[in-house]
Amino acid sequence: MLKRAYRRKGLLELLANEPVMTTLQLRQFGDPKRQITAPSATPDQLVEVKNLMHLLKDAGLVAGGLDADDLLDFNINDIRAASSELYRWL
Repeated sequence: MLKRAYRRKGLLELLANEPVMTTLQLRQFGDPKRQITAPSATPDQLVEVKNLMHLLKDAGLVAGGLDADDLLDFNINDIRAASSELYRWL
């Protein structure tokens, strides 16, 4: 129970403070239902964004209204770091 509370607190802080996550305006719609796999690194920014979106779905999170250009304005390393941090807290 303590471990779950710790992870939940870390996840909420990540969602509130990480620039990529705040741009996505995330909402939780459920708990992770299956084994979540680590995001794979790729040199393609669009694939990184797709990987992040799949990770969010697997985690029970959904993006709010956003302009895709805002998300694509981020550096690929920022998107990759956001995915890695999200995975770490799940």
